[in-house]
Amino acid sequence: MAESKFTDPNEGFFTGLREELRARGAMPKTALEMRRERDRLRTVLQQPISAPRYRVMYLVNGRERKSAWLYNNDHARKGLQMMQAKYGNRNAIIYVD
Repeated sequence: MAESKFTDPNEGFFTGLREELRARGAMPKTALEMRRERDRLRTVLQQPISAPRYRVMYLVNGRERKSAWLYNNDHARKGLQMMQAKYGNRNAIIYVD
């Protein structure tokens, strides 16, 4: 007798056959499966359109000031460290656009 590839007793013969035929491309997908796949492909995360920009924002005597746009995370971190050393740890942040 041929050995069954299904180990789950609740899995029926036709369920496995349907998936196997679909994998071979012999059986078309149902409308629900096509809609789910279309939605999945449409909502895939996209690559960013442009590189992220960084700006160091800090407070001086209660007024907000900001640096020029920086295009490198390392440069933004160095700027943040400088502003935190000068104006305090709670008075400087990195803004990412």
